[in-house]
Amino acid sequence: MPRFHGKVAIITGSSSKIEAATAVFFAKEGAKVTITGRKQHGLEFYASYARNPFEVPSGRIADPSEIATVIAFLADEVQSSCIVGQTIVADGGNLIVLASNADVPVKKTTQF
Repeated sequence: MPRFHGKVAIITGSSSKIEAATAVFFAKEGAKVTITGRKQHGLEFYASYARNPFEVPSGRIADPSEIATVIAFLADEVQSSCIVGQTIVADGGNLIVLASNADVPVKKTTQF
């Protein structure tokens, strides 16, 4: 049995880079995962990667219902609170991992 079977993880900033790899790891180890990010294409790509049986040494296929994708901008308090609240309610309060990896600008940037 996978070591995170029946556990719940929320991984933010999952539409690119190492955060997505973290989400894929937890999904492959049996966790129900909610991945968030601002880029729908990236979220869907990594969710489908986690469901691919050829990428998992044990041959485990993640149930599509175990991987939820949420497009959100976490600088918005309402959006971030809803993600956590809905995930906890949907999965019976069994949240064991909250990896807050999203980069949120502290101040406005300037473009030249």
